[in-house]
Amino acid sequence: MSQNGHTAPVNRDHNSETGWPDKSEVKSYCELVRPGPRFGWTVTGIILSDEPYKVRTHYLAKTVKCTATHGRCAACEAGRPTRWAGYVAFLRNAGKGFAIVELTPGVTPTLERWLHDHGTLRGTVITLERMKGRQNVIVRVANIAPYSGPMHDAIPAAFDVRAAMHRIWGLKLPPKSIDLSTLTAEDLRAMHTLKAAEERHPDPTVLEALRAETEAITRRFATET
Repeated sequence: MSQNGHTAPVNRDHNSETGWPDKSEVKSYCELVRPGPRFGWTVTGIILSDEPYKVRTHYLAKTVKCTATHGRCAACEAGRPTRWAGYVAFLRNAGKGFAIVELTPGVTPTLERWLHDHGTLRGTVITLERMKGRQNVIVRVANIAPYSGPMHDAIPAAFDVRAAMHRIWGLKLPPKSIDLSTLTAEDLRAMHTLKAAEERHPDPTVLEALRAETEAITRRFATET
């Protein structure tokens, strides 16, 4: 689904033993939540992540990840400024279920102090707010405190925020780094052949076949680890 709606299928069922939404029932990824007219000018809940998934972003009618790894991405080349953003797994209050909350630079001083003092954001009850009717005003932390409710020892584990955000952005996750000691001689030959082929710019059909073989090796490695 498009980022414009920031929605994705989420099963709202709750775990009968703990009362929390059941993590196993969260489908694909969750809503991306920010204080504003869509979700309310204040957003409150429990942070499930130990720390944010941190990225540089561009604004191109919507927030997108800067994809530069070495050098500059297309948005960088177009002169679009970058902005830091962090994303955490979140359990919204009032039974609203799992979500991903975007953290922007205005909240980082408070969260950095909290991390320094407590070592983790997990289990923190936080309220983020933006001045009502002012969508471009900086988001700030209105309240932050450790969760001390009756389900303290049963707070759900965080889901994979990085994978969820890549789905929202429509990006593939970068492949896992491969431990060469786990590869066979045939695997290594296929990968070295691909590298040499790419350098020579051979027939596209040949290159595509080699690339498919290498991707199969990468998938096998990912499933075995």
